Amino acid sequence: MFRLDTFRPATIVGALPNTIANGQTADAVPLMADLNHIVNQVNANAAELSLTPQLANANTFTAVQSGVVATAAANFPIASQVQNAALTTLSSVAGDNTITARIQGLPLGAYTRGQIFSFVPAAGNSGATTINIDSLGAINIGRTLSSGFTVLNSSDLVAGMVALVGLTSTATRAHLLTPATSEFPVGTQIVFQQTSAPTGWTKVTDVAYNDAAMRIVTGPVVSGGLNNFTSTFGTGKSTAGYALTAAELPASALTTNAGSTFDLTTSAPNKTVGGGGSHAHTLNDFDIKYIDCVVGRKD
Repeated sequence: MFRLDTFRPATIVGALPNTIANGQTADAVPLMADLNHIVNQVNANAAELSLTPQLANANTFTAVQSGVVATAAANFPIASQVQNAALTTLSSVAGDNTITARIQGLPLGAYTRGQIFSFVPAAGNSGATTINIDSLGAINIGRTLSSGFTVLNSSDLVAGMVALVGLTSTATRAHLLTPATSEFPVGTQIVFQQTSAPTGWTKVTDVAYNDAAMRIVTGPVVSGGLNNFTSTFGTGKSTAGYALTAAELPASALTTNAGSTFDLTTSAPNKTVGGGGSHAHTLNDFDIKYIDCVVGRKD
């Protein structure tokens, strides 16, 4: 309830300039002088009317004047605290995988399911992470996936980027509600069709990845082969030299001038024919069209 401050005329209006006795006849001049004196005294000395908050017996809130921020859970918050989310924003954030912080507006009394807090990490995390708010105890931060609650991956929290966490039904875990900064764990390798890897990725420059073809497999991923892509494919290519063996010669017969016939595969005249050299074939259609790509590794 509220109580109005009361007027106290005796302390505001001094003695009247004219005293009119009982039964005395007076004209308007002294009467108006007295009335004007009262008006002037009130205007000069009366304090402005104010409302002082008074608490009812059943009201457990502490009286907080307008413009005074709440500093305890029993105080009325002011509009700026609500507008600035001072009661749900964490400050004094420190640590990377072991984070400590406090409520910006006033100390948190206890962890309660459904509470949601926002904060700006002081550093990126490199793996499983906990948070301790107002020294109430460290709780794990994670994500809820189809497989259940999962601890954070490296770089799920990034320095300078706002993170939002919500407490679980048992208030023993904090779910990271903001989207993952990266859907890829550190070390993931992906092919990019551009000269440089994008931000957050490092271009792989190992010699095994240069001028190589890509093979899709269903088993373990390995590398192999000796010849570079451009050494095998392109214009002006030819096969390696190769010399035929006797077994690879086609069946044929020779006829002598006397009319005798010799089967070269079974019997032959005592005569060697050919030099036994190798030969190669030119490949005219090996200039295969290609697009260069790079492999990027997630930082």
